[in-house]
Amino acid sequence: MKIYHLDSFQLRAVALDDDIYFVGKDLAKILGYKNERDAIRNHVRKHNKETCAIPDDRGVLQQTNCISVEGALELINTCRSTQWVPMVRNWFNSKVLPDAVRYRQALRVEDEYNYWMTPVYTYKDILKRLDVNTNVLSDFLMNHNFMDTNFHLMNKGIFIDNHKFTRVGYEFIKEMMKAEGFKK
Repeated sequence: MKIYHLDSFQLRAVALDDDIYFVGKDLAKILGYKNERDAIRNHVRKHNKETCAIPDDRGVLQQTNCISVEGALELINTCRSTQWVPMVRNWFNSKVLPDAVRYRQALRVEDEYNYWMTPVYTYKDILKRLDVNTNVLSDFLMNHNFMDTNFHLMNKGIFIDNHKFTRVGYEFIKEMMKAEGFKK
């Protein structure tokens, strides 16, 4: 969760699936709506709303109405408070949106890193995936110091962790075996 501040107000943002959502109540409060729930119901289209579990001040998860970027713009553009809206619109467009996009991109990079670096493949999995016999794979791994003489996988940073191959480790070994001409 990311929090944006405007004067004494806060706007909470969460990443949901592949999009950024904002806590609708926070934005409605910033815009000066007296009944935040009605403002969201009346001014934000249904497909721009989601229910999210957001921690409250005590850390307890609460089901909260969240709105997409499009929903936030709908709420801002339908607000009738002429004094405050231009400032909120400017703040939202110039500060919140660019930062929210960077925030989501950073989360995507982290997700991608975790995908490739999580140890998932055992020695037997690699044998099946590469479709090679045990001796060929063992020779290759020993020659490249991925396996000791007792046939134990050796931790090698990004390739092998906790005696399992990471996805990047598997891809590396597959490409190296292909480049060095290892056959079945």
